Amino acid sequence: MKPLLIRTSFMLASALISFSCNDNAFPDAAYPRMNTLPVTNVSSTGATFHGSTLQNGTEEIINRGFVWSTKQSVTLEDGQRIDLGPGPEEFDAEVLSGLSPKTIYYVKAFAITKNYTVYAPYVQFASN
Repeated sequence: MKPLLIRTSFMLASALISFSCNDNAFPDAAYPRMNTLPVTNVSSTGATFHGSTLQNGTEEIINRGFVWSTKQSVTLEDGQRIDLGPGPEEFDAEVLSGLSPKTIYYVKAFAITKNYTVYAPYVQFASN
């Protein structure tokens, strides 16, 4: 009788886990979750950056934009940046000049709330 009880308990636990998990949802957090999308329109001196907000969080986003550099660990303090202010979940910015030809860059979308600065993972691109 014991093996049947263990099997039933395992099946019940598996069913509960599968019904209670949602792979597409993030736990609620105060800070936003950001994503950097692939860079387009790359030239020798410019490019178009694309980002999205995966989750707004509970704090209002007061600024969002992009930061880029030749360093993977680029931050607002040491990279070039474009500030876009608050806005839609999908956002873009066009850099018309300032990139060096044939250089590898790293760009990150970012968001700022009253208490947090959040960076998305970087996207690498090379200028022509």
